[in-house]
Amino acid sequence: MKRAWNLYLAASALAIAMATPALAIDLIGYYEFENNDLDSSGNGNDGTQVGSAGFGAAFRGTTSRDLTGGQINLPINANPMVNNQISFGGWVNADLTGQRGFMSTDNGGWDRGIEQGNTGNLWGIASGGQTSSTASVTQGDWQYVVGTFNKAANLATLYVGDDVVGTQTTTTVSRADGASLGGSEVVIELGRYDGRVFDGLADDIFVFSEELTADEANAVRNLRLNPTLD
Repeated sequence: MKRAWNLYLAASALAIAMATPALAIDLIGYYEFENNDLDSSGNGNDGTQVGSAGFGAAFRGTTSRDLTGGQINLPINANPMVNNQISFGGWVNADLTGQRGFMSTDNGGWDRGIEQGNTGNLWGIASGGQTSSTASVTQGDWQYVVGTFNKAANLATLYVGDDVVGTQTTTTVSRADGASLGGSEVVIELGRYDGRVFDGLADDIFVFSEELTADEANAVRNLRLNPTLD
């Protein structure tokens, strides 16, 4: 999965170099986690390690439920007043199931985020409230999980897929983008949501400053450029 994604990233970098400004603008953060939390998109949005988060070929979460453990802060403001539309996600491999956070910007009530296990053992999306999908968290397997948010359209959508390139990513659930226009949280937290920290691996995390369509989310997952990324 890492090698395949790197081929995609190389193609993306080549496309950017050949003056495809839309992709260069829309992709505002990309994190390979090759022993660091640097932003490979060229936008300088390097992450900041909080607590006991670790690195190898992927970001390593923590088994602790301490809010200071296993977290990377990405300096991207997902406040609807700053980014009316935003999409974030990537590859995740959960070691433990149950109520745990994956990615979020969380300021109590206006938050936007992705979590696992709020209802049963299912992925869920939150924006001013939480909606569970029908997609199970598959412990010990890589999954592709993306949340998209569009305040103007009042829509938040969760996509979940497996790691088999060429198969279709599933649209699992949508809800209203109920995040309020206020809030002092100015980072996206990887490894935490609503007091619940993530236990497992996360890799090739990305942030787009737009709402990805189902086709676009699937194109990113299948590791190829899509001309509709504009």
